[in-house]
Amino acid sequence: MAIASSYGIPNPKLTAFSTGKESDFIMLKKGLDSILGPHKHLSEDYKYQVLLDLFKLPNAYQVAKRYINDPTPYNSAMRALET
Repeated sequence: MAIASSYGIPNPKLTAFSTGKESDFIMLKKGLDSILGPHKHLSEDYKYQVLLDLFKLPNAYQVAKRYINDPTPYNSAMRALET
């Protein structure tokens, strides 16, 4: 991100998921995929923490929280939330 800002590219801003609308979740997922996806060096735990920080809707947070001890918490939580 530091390189992007040095070239004048704006840093993307992810909006917290608080409405429960499927369209808002899809937009959040798209944003996360575009920001975190290219960075293969980021750990599952790091991405999971980013995800949890963006959930303001208690139901979504509780679903995601179930995967805290999963070997792939980010991907497992995202799969569960997509269904």
